[in-house]
Amino acid sequence: MLTMSFFAFLSVVVTVLSPSVLPVLPFLLSGGIGGRARPYGITGFVASFTAFALSLSGFVAVLGISGDALRLISVGLLLAFGLTLLIPALHTAFESLSARAVGLLSREGW
Repeated sequence: MLTMSFFAFLSVVVTVLSPSVLPVLPFLLSGGIGGRARPYGITGFVASFTAFALSLSGFVAVLGISGDALRLISVGLLLAFGLTLLIPALHTAFESLSARAVGLLSREGW
Protein backbone atom coordinates (compact mmCIF):
# COMPACT_ATOMS: atom_id res chain seq x y z
CA MET A 1 0.00 0.00 0.00
CA LEU A 2 2.83 2.39 0.84
CA THR A 3 4.51 1.72 -2.49
CA MET A 4 1.31 2.45 -4.36
CA SER A 5 0.83 5.63 -2.36
CA PHE A 6 4.37 6.72 -3.15
CA PHE A 7 3.90 6.16 -6.86
CA ALA A 8 0.53 7.88 -6.79
CA PHE A 9 2.25 10.84 -5.16
CA LEU A 10 5.05 10.70 -7.72
CA SER A 11 2.57 10.59 -10.59
CA VAL A 12 0.85 13.69 -9.21
CA VAL A 13 4.22 15.43 -9.04
CA VAL A 14 4.92 14.55 -12.66
CA THR A 15 1.39 15.52 -13.70
CA VAL A 16 1.59 18.87 -11.95
CA LEU A 17 4.60 19.75 -14.06
CA SER A 18 2.40 19.69 -17.14
CA PRO A 19 0.69 23.10 -17.38
CA SER A 20 -2.28 21.93 -19.44
CA VAL A 21 -3.62 19.37 -16.96
CA LEU A 22 -5.43 21.53 -14.42
CA PRO A 23 -8.06 23.08 -16.74
CA VAL A 24 -8.95 19.66 -18.16
CA LEU A 25 -9.06 17.85 -14.82
CA PRO A 26 -12.73 18.55 -13.91
CA PHE A 27 -13.93 17.18 -17.23
CA LEU A 28 -11.86 14.03 -16.80
CA LEU A 29 -13.13 13.44 -13.29
CA SER A 30 -16.78 14.16 -13.98
CA GLY A 31 -17.25 10.77 -15.61
CA GLY A 32 -15.59 8.90 -12.74
CA ILE A 33 -17.66 10.28 -9.88
CA GLY A 34 -21.37 9.65 -10.01
CA GLY A 35 -24.37 10.56 -7.93
CA ARG A 36 -25.51 13.84 -6.41
CA ALA A 37 -22.19 14.48 -4.67
CA ARG A 38 -20.35 14.78 -7.98
CA PRO A 39 -19.68 18.56 -7.90
CA TYR A 40 -18.37 18.38 -4.34
CA GLY A 41 -16.04 15.50 -5.12
CA ILE A 42 -14.67 17.24 -8.18
CA THR A 43 -14.32 20.56 -6.38
CA GLY A 44 -12.49 18.95 -3.47
CA PHE A 45 -10.17 17.05 -5.76
CA VAL A 46 -9.39 20.10 -7.87
CA ALA A 47 -8.82 22.20 -4.73
CA SER A 48 -6.41 19.65 -3.27
CA PHE A 49 -4.67 19.23 -6.63
CA THR A 50 -4.28 23.02 -6.90
CA ALA A 51 -2.98 23.30 -3.34
CA PHE A 52 -0.45 20.56 -4.01
CA ALA A 53 0.63 22.19 -7.28
CA LEU A 54 1.14 25.55 -5.59
CA SER A 55 3.04 23.93 -2.73
CA LEU A 56 5.27 22.04 -5.15
CA SER A 57 6.00 25.17 -7.20
CA GLY A 58 6.84 27.09 -4.02
CA PHE A 59 9.11 24.29 -2.86
CA VAL A 60 10.90 24.21 -6.23
CA ALA A 61 11.28 28.01 -6.18
CA VAL A 62 12.79 27.93 -2.68
CA LEU A 63 15.28 25.25 -3.72
CA GLY A 64 16.17 27.15 -6.88
CA ILE A 65 15.65 24.22 -9.25
CA SER A 66 15.35 25.35 -12.85
CA GLY A 67 12.35 24.42 -14.94
CA ASP A 68 14.54 22.65 -17.47
CA ALA A 69 16.14 20.45 -14.82
CA LEU A 70 12.74 19.60 -13.39
CA ARG A 71 11.42 18.77 -16.84
CA LEU A 72 14.36 16.46 -17.53
CA ILE A 73 13.87 14.69 -14.20
CA SER A 74 10.18 14.21 -14.98
CA VAL A 75 10.89 12.86 -18.44
CA GLY A 76 13.48 10.48 -17.00
CA LEU A 77 11.03 9.19 -14.39
CA LEU A 78 8.28 8.68 -16.96
CA LEU A 79 10.69 6.88 -19.27
CA ALA A 80 11.95 4.66 -16.45
CA PHE A 81 8.44 3.72 -15.33
CA GLY A 82 7.41 3.11 -18.94
CA LEU A 83 10.35 0.78 -19.45
CA THR A 84 9.43 -1.19 -16.34
CA LEU A 85 6.02 -1.76 -17.90
CA LEU A 86 7.45 -2.81 -21.25
CA ILE A 87 10.37 -5.03 -20.16
CA PRO A 88 9.43 -7.94 -17.90
CA ALA A 89 12.92 -8.27 -16.40
CA LEU A 90 12.87 -4.61 -15.34
CA HIS A 91 9.38 -5.06 -13.95
CA THR A 92 10.50 -8.00 -11.84
CA ALA A 93 13.59 -6.16 -10.60
CA PHE A 94 11.57 -3.07 -9.75
CA GLU A 95 8.94 -5.16 -7.98
CA SER A 96 11.51 -6.88 -5.78
CA LEU A 97 13.27 -3.59 -5.02
CA SER A 98 10.05 -1.88 -4.03
CA ALA A 99 9.00 -4.89 -1.92
CA ARG A 100 12.30 -4.66 -0.03
CA ALA A 101 11.80 -0.92 0.46
CA VAL A 102 8.30 -1.46 1.82
CA GLY A 103 9.63 -4.16 4.14
CA LEU A 104 12.29 -1.81 5.49
CA LEU A 105 9.81 1.01 5.96
CA SER A 106 7.27 -1.21 7.70
CA ARG A 107 9.94 -2.43 10.14
CA GLU A 108 10.80 1.20 10.91
CA GLY A 109 7.17 1.95 11.74
CA TRP A 110 6.16 3.84 8.63
